[in-house]
This record gives sequence, C-alpha cells and structure tokens, in this order.
Amino acid sequence: MHYWKLVICICLFFYGCCTSEAGNIPEYSTTIAAEKPYPFVGIIYGDTRGKHDLEIWRSSADPERSKIPAQMVQEKPEFIINTGDIVLKGSSHSDWEEFDTYRTKILENKIPYFPCLGNHDYWGRDSKALDNYFSRFPDLLAQHWYKFQYQNILFCLLDTNWDELKHYQQNAQKRWLEKELKAAQESPNIRLVIVAGHYPPYTNSKTHDGDEGMQKQIVPLLMKYPKVRLLFSGHCHSYEHFYFKPIHYVVSGGGGAPLFDVITNPAKQRYADLYVGEERRFHYCRLTFYEDRVHISVQMMNSQYNWYEADKFTVEYPTAAQ
Repeated sequence: MHYWKLVICICLFFYGCCTSEAGNIPEYSTTIAAEKPYPFVGIIYGDTRGKHDLEIWRSSADPERSKIPAQMVQEKPEFIINTGDIVLKGSSHSDWEEFDTYRTKILENKIPYFPCLGNHDYWGRDSKALDNYFSRFPDLLAQHWYKFQYQNILFCLLDTNWDELKHYQQNAQKRWLEKELKAAQESPNIRLVIVAGHYPPYTNSKTHDGDEGMQKQIVPLLMKYPKVRLLFSGHCHSYEHFYFKPIHYVVSGGGGAPLFDVITNPAKQRYADLYVGEERRFHYCRLTFYEDRVHISVQMMNSQYNWYEADKFTVEYPTAAQ
C-alpha cells in the first residue's frame, strides 16, 4: 500500500514539474520584423504595476489600468516602450500573470514591447524577479540595457536601478551608452536619439526627489551629444515635462499604478514644469515620427474613462551642423 502511495507521490511531483510556471509564460516580442516608412507611431509609458496592500492611503486603479493597453492598441503603434515598474513584485508569478492578462490585446496584435527594469521589477528575490522578467522578453538575451533602431531613430533603454547594479555593471552601462551615443552622433543614418529608463533626473513629486545617479552619471553624458533630444522616465506616477536645452525630460508614470501628487505651484517647484494642465492622470505618450521631427501627444484618461490630449509638443531633429 505504501509502495503505491510512493508511486503516486512521485508521479504528482513530476507532473507538477512538467506543468510549472515556465510552461505558461507568454513571450513578448522585442524584435521589429519590418520597418514602415514615415510617418510611424510609437508609444512610451510606464509604471503599470498594481497597488500594494500597504498603500492604504492610495486608491486602486485596476479599472483604469485594464483600459490603457486596449486604447494603445487602437493607435496601431509600431512598438511600445515601458519605462519600468511593470509589476508590483518582480518575483511574484501572480503579478506577472496579471500583467499578461491586462496586455492580452498587445500580445494578440504582436506589437513589439520594449521594457526597462524598474525598482518594483526587482522586488522579492532578485534572481526570481529577473527570471520572470527575462522569460517574457527572451529576445533581450538577459541584457539589462540595450538599444534598438527604427528608421533613423535610435532608442537606448537603460537599467537605472543603481542600488541593484554592482559597481562594474554601472561602469559597463555607462561605457556602453557613451559608445552608442558617440557612434550615433557620427552616423549619417541616425537623425535622433531617445533615451528611456525608470528613474527621472528631475521631478516635482511630493513622494520622490530627482534621481542623483541620473543627474550625475547619465545627464552629463547625454548633454555631450546633440542628437539626444528626449529622455523618458517614470517612477513618479504622474506626468511632468521639463526642458533643459537641448533635451526634453518627460516623466510618464501614468500606466496604472496609484497616482502620486506633484508640486504644481511654480513658486514652490524644484524644477520649472512646462505642463500646466489641470489634470495629471493615467496616460501614455504617443510619438508620431516624421522625416524631420517627432510630435509628442500625451493621451490622458479623465475620471469618466474618456481619453483626451492633455499635452503636445514637437521636437525637431538636429541638423548636421549641430
């Protein structure tokens, strides 16, 4: 009798191994099959995580969070960039399953999805969190920072979680970024460089300060290369737009995480915010690329779940003389 119990237990064990989490993980494409001519659309947004149980002072945004991917799909973008905090707890299989469920239409439409690592994506056991992350994005080949090019636009995506990166990794990423920016600056095939990462160098958030690592390590590097004109980040769950010539710094953390308050009084702001709209709600940034410029339109959802253009601005590509 005990023999058969042992056999059954062994069978159940191997069955459990065969039906483990790994077998149910959907893969998001980070490879663009074919480029389309100008104009084309790309989307950048971030902070798609859910609400933590301990965030009792914040409201859950699950209804809004579930509506954002479907709206983005209607834009028919060539790609989507997520600036990080994709899930609440990176090591949680259920959090990633929730992410997969909310983004079913993105998967169905096979839209290339380019992620950045946020601090929440590291939460829990780092090895498990990174395994969940890279299992969904296998084309990244376990790279924490990487690039992709579409037409004449170069995108550099960073891992700005300085506390998670060893010193040699920080140095390696910085050397890599400078090499890519220098090559782009010298290449006649690159018209514009856009950089994305999780932590913002500048924010008027009441919850977070501007990131010191970004201010000291990344921003001075970007300023050396005139083709860099846009830096997108998240971490602050709001929308902000700063400009320090020649770079626009956009904080886009409206992907569905609980909203944060920011300082809106110009007299009290740490940095002058170009956005003066009355609402800072859930949103994404739609970028329409033309041969000589990119137009940024911030699509925001009001409290009745209706979408409207909350902000817009245009960035001209640098000339050869610049």
